[in-house]
Amino acid sequence: MNTYVPNNGWREEELSFQRRRKWDQRVLEFVSRERSKALIWCGVLNVSHEEIDVSHPDFFKNARQQGYVPPRKEDCGQPGFTQAERDRFSRILKEGDLIDTYRWLQKEKDSDRGFTWSRNPVEKY
Repeated sequence: MNTYVPNNGWREEELSFQRRRKWDQRVLEFVSRERSKALIWCGVLNVSHEEIDVSHPDFFKNARQQGYVPPRKEDCGQPGFTQAERDRFSRILKEGDLIDTYRWLQKEKDSDRGFTWSRNPVEKY
């Protein structure tokens, strides 16, 4: 399966959070239904699943856009690293009996192997 997962975005009122929740629910239903079949999921998943997957977890957890705070606490932070997105991704992996093969092979944090479109938080502070 090759997907481009919609970005969560920053603001609830732009419907991006709802769109992402709906997307995640549909993927969960698909992987649960097809669990008995072999599946390799590739593409742009637009989620950093665990703290080890980002360079500065505290920065990303607390990121805000111009002071906006989403109504749900679990939707706070850098899109792609909110607690809600990470929890839903965990559930998709579990229900689909899927393994993050990169993380399975690369157990140590290695910032040199990843990339980001964002500025480096260290440079800001």
